[in-house]
Amino acid sequence: MQPGKMKGLFLTRLWKVVAVLALATQHVAGKTVKYQVHEEQKVGTVIARLKDDVADVLAKLPSSVSLRFRAMQRASSSFLTVREQDGEISIRTKIDREKLCEKNLNCSIQFDVLTLPTEHLQLFHVEVEVLDINDNAPQFARTVIPIEISESAAVGARIPLDSATDPDVGENSLYTYALEPNNFFKIDIQSRTDGAKYAELVVLRELDREVRSGYELQYTASDRGVPPRTGSTLLKISVADSNDNSPVFDKSSYVINLPENAPVGTLLMDLNATDADDGTNAKIVYSFSSHVSPKIMETFKINPDSGRLTLIRRVDYEAVNSYDIDVQAQDMGPNSMPAHCKILVKVGDVNDNKPDISINLMSSQGNGDAAYISEASPLDTFVALVRVEDLDSGLNGEVQCKLHGQGYFKLQKSYENNYMILTNISLDREKRSEFSLTVVAEDRGTPSLSTVKHFTVHVTDENDNPPRFEKGQYEIFKSENNAPGAYLTSILATDPDLDANGQVSYSILENSVHGSSISTYVTIDPSNGAIYALRTFDREDVSRISFGGKPSPGGGGKTPRWSPNVMFS
Repeated sequence: MQPGKMKGLFLTRLWKVVAVLALATQHVAGKTVKYQVHEEQKVGTVIARLKDDVADVLAKLPSSVSLRFRAMQRASSSFLTVREQDGEISIRTKIDREKLCEKNLNCSIQFDVLTLPTEHLQLFHVEVEVLDINDNAPQFARTVIPIEISESAAVGARIPLDSATDPDVGENSLYTYALEPNNFFKIDIQSRTDGAKYAELVVLRELDREVRSGYELQYTASDRGVPPRTGSTLLKISVADSNDNSPVFDKSSYVINLPENAPVGTLLMDLNATDADDGTNAKIVYSFSSHVSPKIMETFKINPDSGRLTLIRRVDYEAVNSYDIDVQAQDMGPNSMPAHCKILVKVGDVNDNKPDISINLMSSQGNGDAAYISEASPLDTFVALVRVEDLDSGLNGEVQCKLHGQGYFKLQKSYENNYMILTNISLDREKRSEFSLTVVAEDRGTPSLSTVKHFTVHVTDENDNPPRFEKGQYEIFKSENNAPGAYLTSILATDPDLDANGQVSYSILENSVHGSSISTYVTIDPSNGAIYALRTFDREDVSRISFGGKPSPGGGGKTPRWSPNVMFS
């Protein structure tokens, strides 16, 4: 066989295999299954077996079907593996919940699992919740916290203390603080708007530097894990000589609403504190409190002289939706006592994230943007799985999905933000062999944002067309006494199918002429339809030869016949 024909035959068989993979049943079920697993489990730990947990769905399929489970991977699902023969889900790499989800209470690994073969396709959405263990103790950034308090500090005066951090969540996260028992100080535990606990040092009695100039007290943070974990630091309190008056803020706290698209340099507010003293003792310097996080200092800036609080780095609602900022005002006098103020910055969501579209083509050829579907596919054949997501919240994160494909295909919602693309009408490669489909996802924000993704569907050939002759009957006039092997005529048949399905070979139907087989009189070239004489004809012996033949299509099928008459003169 010629190299070109061999290549065509190979491609035809390949397209047929791919087309079979693209077929799916008309009733595809979607089901969500949920599991739980604690972090830090050993590699290989079995979480569940899908074949058992979705038995109610699989029971509807023919018992003779040998199902396989195929995971449609996402980035986070690399921690898990799904066994093909029974859908057993196990741990591939050890999971650290704190690295995976940080402080988010809800931490899960999500992915989709399909059953193969696609003729019995079922779709399952798997959610594996990662549970926290108490593997982290509360920790302070500093081993020693220096605090300076004027001896004139009033009873009840408060000083914010460093907060400890604990990456665990729930009962395992930071719960409370404790201070070494003493007669002069206590701590008062407060909660921020995000639920985080912090402590303030409260003065219980009047201080006298001349009697005692300093205190060293153990300051401890603990969680409620089983067993509980603790972390400690040392409060090193120095009692300083008094500066009669301390600065006072207009208000003890402020709430500021800041849209996430606010440009760098945006003025949030002008802080204002006053001091009743004169001269240097009344000159105020503004700053962040010593215990604010580096993230706050990287995002906001305070002018030390004017108290102007400005934005120095863009904020992102999807990353952080609020900031608790502690600021202080301190005069320039000796032994000054700073005043403290709390600022809550609430970040407002702006529609700044386009919807994301991911398309999994069941019959893709490796490049991820083309599918191959047989023209013999029935209605509702599965073509692709589409998932849309939007990081925004509210209406900004609600997404509508549409498909543009000339009516040959349709988009059907499966569950949540998942859709299936199915064939909508019968396909005919001879009429149209390729379709360009467009998926459009648009959110409901104002103004709305949209994402467009294109992919191509190729219709593969089936041997659904018989060859056709130019004429149903041929009249051939030849002179007698011809030489054996003389050319008589040629017939032609065409087939619109591709490659082997469209290749035609010719043959002569068996019959007899004057008691002899027709094959002793004439022959036909099977490749091109040329007819030749096998003997010398004598008109007085044979004046007319009638015989029939047929073309054979490459893939089998209907074979129309032809009927030439050869007359000799």
